[in-house]
Amino acid sequence: MENMNSLLSFARAYLKQCLPHERKFGNNTIRPYKKALDLLFDFVKVQKNMPLSKVAFEMIDGNLPSEFLDHLEKQRNCSPKTRNHRLSCIRAFYAYAAENDITVIAHYEEILKVDYAKASEKLVEHMSEDAVKAVMAEAGASTRKGLRDMFLMLFLYKTGARIEEALNIKLRDIQFGKSP
Repeated sequence: MENMNSLLSFARAYLKQCLPHERKFGNNTIRPYKKALDLLFDFVKVQKNMPLSKVAFEMIDGNLPSEFLDHLEKQRNCSPKTRNHRLSCIRAFYAYAAENDITVIAHYEEILKVDYAKASEKLVEHMSEDAVKAVMAEAGASTRKGLRDMFLMLFLYKTGARIEEALNIKLRDIQFGKSP
């Protein structure tokens, strides 16, 4: 691969081949990886004052990755958690590129030197048992609609599934037996 185009070629292969086919990621999982790379490449394009087609691995070195992450926090008002997630996505891309091209290893090592931001951990509060019972009682299992609503709420509560995951379930996804 030609050096000037290898960054974009690797990005395309990573997003179109590696993540969906090799790692079996879904579109909702791939979207933040793409967003992180888009933001990084746009930042480099502006900082280096050149078209995207000329952006290369060699340009993303030194303090530039840290400047990019600081830009996310200060200019785009991203939280430290979002900043750290973008960094994780970029690191994963660089690991893929380094695995496929030995000349990228030095750039990958530069990205690994960038520290994660300290993020305060938010305590997740759960509903009390009484609150869950009150919500279930409101569903009213005496009607078909109430029974449906109660089933959906119990399903979400017992499995920890997100609403989108629950809505995407097909009958063929349900397995009956001793180990359902």
